[in-house]
Amino acid sequence: FVIHPPPGIKSARLENGKVAGDLLRRLPLLPQGEAIGKDSIGKPSVQTVKVAALRESSAGYSNSTEQVLLLDKLVQETIKVYKPDLVLSPEAFVGLYPWRQGKDSAVRVAEASFQLHLDAAITPGDRHFQALAAIARKHGIHLGVGIVERRLWTLYSSYLLFSPDGSLLDKRRKTVLSEDEKAFW
Repeated sequence: FVIHPPPGIKSARLENGKVAGDLLRRLPLLPQGEAIGKDSIGKPSVQTVKVAALRESSAGYSNSTEQVLLLDKLVQETIKVYKPDLVLSPEAFVGLYPWRQGKDSAVRVAEASFQLHLDAAITPGDRHFQALAAIARKHGIHLGVGIVERRLWTLYSSYLLFSPDGSLLDKRRKTVLSEDEKAFW
């Protein structure tokens, strides 16, 4: 299926039963965009899943709090128009993304601003993480969010999947990095 976008929303298309790579393993998809689940007596059941992929960038926002507020606004606008079951944000939507300008430049950026990026990153369980869970809970949807995650002194490009009750269903860290990203992640 395809969701046609208003401003700020990119169409999401299911091809070969996949959306957003393998992130949605917890919602196995059929080629037609249907999810396989279990009914009340344990028999397989099939239901259609509406997916909206946001294409808005959070790059112009200087801190994670502003980015979370922007995400909430975009999710709310998307729900009004399409009433999706699942909303997906781009990679590193919350947290500062080290913009690429060539390998040497990326290394200089990494050295000059690493502490700034550490401070803006999300730690599972912190207030920004809780705010993302609250967005999913408030709107009653599955929510996929790209974040810059901090663990001690290391940054990761991660993707979180929240359930409609706000619980974390899955977290994935990007493992295949470009040369520029290797200077930072």
